[in-house]
Amino acid sequence: MAAESSRELLDQPSALVLLHWLRMSGTTHKRGRTAKATAATAAVPRSQVMDKLKDFLGVIAKANDKLELEVRERSRVDYDVEVLSGNEKAYIDMDLLLGVADLHDDEAVAAAKAAMSGGQGCHERRHVTVADCR
Repeated sequence: MAAESSRELLDQPSALVLLHWLRMSGTTHKRGRTAKATAATAAVPRSQVMDKLKDFLGVIAKANDKLELEVRERSRVDYDVEVLSGNEKAYIDMDLLLGVADLHDDEAVAAAKAAMSGGQGCHERRHVTVADCR
């Protein structure tokens, strides 16, 4: 009997759940149905940023259409950004330091290997970055 009463106690909803359910259940109609409570909403004012974004997306769409036409007229190799022929007039060198380090000297390479292997670094610390060992 004690096990059954304990089980009954465990199956009861907590007071917080019951209060939340009562708040969210809404009002009761004559037919016994409950109406769902709706949140009050208001129109958000027009954003200049969204207008600029919409204009920018239009410009990008036109540029993409133009690029597609040019690719159809010429070969795809001329537009492959991963193939450099050496005849490029201007390009942007994007050196993103997102956890990738310049390993130009032997000391930096050794520090990076030590950090990746989980061993002790050049300063006998657990977590070593290449910048710490320069």
